Amino acid sequence: MLSCSGDSGDDSTDVTDPVKIIPTNLTLSIEIVGSSSQNPNGDGSGLVRFIATANDAVNFSFRFGTGDSEESTSGVVEYTYSDVGTNPYNVNVLAYSSTNDFASTSQTISVFVLPALDPDITQVLTGGTEKSWKVNAAYDAHFSNGDKQFKYPTWWEASSFSKSNSGFYDDKFIFKADGTYIHETNGDVYGKANYLNQTFGNTGQPINSSNEIEKYSLSNYQTTFSIVKENNENKLSFQDKGFIGFFVGQHQFTIECYDDNNLFVRAVDDQNRAWYIWLTDQEVSTTPSKDLYTNLIWQEEFDYNGKIDDNKWVYEVRDQWYNEELQATTDRLENVIVQDGKLKIIAKRESYNGKSFTSGRIKSNGKFDFTYGRVDIRAKLPGKKGTWPALWLLGSNYDDIDWPKCGEIDIMEHAGNRLNKINAQSDLGVSSLQGDFVPSDQPSGDSNEAIYMTRRVALDTPATGIKLFLDINRFASADVKVMFKILRSDDASDFDEIGYNFFNTTGSPDTVVNASLDINDFKEYEYTANDLDEFIAFSIKIVMQGTNSAEPPRIKDLRAIALAT
Repeated sequence: MLSCSGDSGDDSTDVTDPVKIIPTNLTLSIEIVGSSSQNPNGDGSGLVRFIATANDAVNFSFRFGTGDSEESTSGVVEYTYSDVGTNPYNVNVLAYSSTNDFASTSQTISVFVLPALDPDITQVLTGGTEKSWKVNAAYDAHFSNGDKQFKYPTWWEASSFSKSNSGFYDDKFIFKADGTYIHETNGDVYGKANYLNQTFGNTGQPINSSNEIEKYSLSNYQTTFSIVKENNENKLSFQDKGFIGFFVGQHQFTIECYDDNNLFVRAVDDQNRAWYIWLTDQEVSTTPSKDLYTNLIWQEEFDYNGKIDDNKWVYEVRDQWYNEELQATTDRLENVIVQDGKLKIIAKRESYNGKSFTSGRIKSNGKFDFTYGRVDIRAKLPGKKGTWPALWLLGSNYDDIDWPKCGEIDIMEHAGNRLNKINAQSDLGVSSLQGDFVPSDQPSGDSNEAIYMTRRVALDTPATGIKLFLDINRFASADVKVMFKILRSDDASDFDEIGYNFFNTTGSPDTVVNASLDINDFKEYEYTANDLDEFIAFSIKIVMQGTNSAEPPRIKDLRAIALAT
């Protein structure tokens, strides 16, 4: 083995390792936009700001926990998360030096992201920027409830201003286009006691007989909202504890119908009861709904003679009807004529188009319709057996989908052979021999025209009693009797075949209530049935009877409570 070298005698050199610069004092601060004590995971935008600092760092690499990353020489970046809901993410940042050496740190964060807002509904809710809503207390049915299987109130509707001392008429519900929701409570709200106490804390405030707390103490709060379409329904949801109107423990509402100035929303509680609130963005009137309408928009005084005014009316000429009616309706003067300042609709016994009678019908369809308002009608009715005059409203889409799909509101119907009676002799009808009310246990129908029966109310928990409240306007010439039926827990019977029983043996209220003084004098009646066999379903039957057609009994605000064992 030979070795050769130069003249220098020593060819060895020093090799020095390159100097490594590793960043130190690496810090990472994270700001979730909109984070607060109420919304710790952000305002729903998903926007997060990251700030990283380190000694000797010239570049930062951010890894957001989603597979995305971003480089920054300043150490400041923003990132928008998009997964809907509240989700955790492990965020990692690497600080690089000029020698490409690095230090790293990580944090786990949770970010709340709202679904994308439906633009049409959002425009209605927010007006494009911000809009404030209130309970439309001036109108009947501004607050109501019913069976959840229906999309409208079936059990009870509040009359105008009837909840004035409850604490929710002065609330403001404010929606902003950025998804912010502000509930200005004015210091108190209204709702079911158990839900309020569980959600917001037990304030020790008194609970009324309906298990509600009126004027429950609650300060203004702010949260976020979202609107999505699910199964062709607009779902309005609130983050955290947000709600609208009467609190039933729910933070999601279905917008059942709306226009630019009105919202009708629905929430279903954990007892499967549907609750409805009518909101408006307009100034709420201080006048009850029955007195609101003073601007006359249409009238017909029949101050002419001959045929009806074809600018206002059309004839409905038919000889086939849904109700097995015996007449054909015509456009002849013999059946429909304006004379002496009156419209006269005349029924005749005659052969016509295969029918034995003729009469007339007119309607404003295609000439005039309206959404809100008051209708005043003056009419004189016939008093002969076989006649059944009626005044009613139909939906404006009548020509497109026909009756009954178009809907119907009956103003008046009257059987001509009952001049001085509101109903027929049947269930609580006047006995021809005794002249007194007589009991009936018939499960349904009867021949009585003036009866009302609720739908079956199913209970999650068995009960042994029923308490019922009913507002009644009753003159001395009329009376109202109330009955109930129950389905026992151990009974396999068909509920529809079970008969009714009186409250308190006679169907009378718990205490005597004097007759009403005038047509606006509604009095609250209370009925109690205790010590019943344990039952899981019930129904209420109400029968109204009178001897003076000018003083019919009227009812409203039915409230029934099943009393637990």
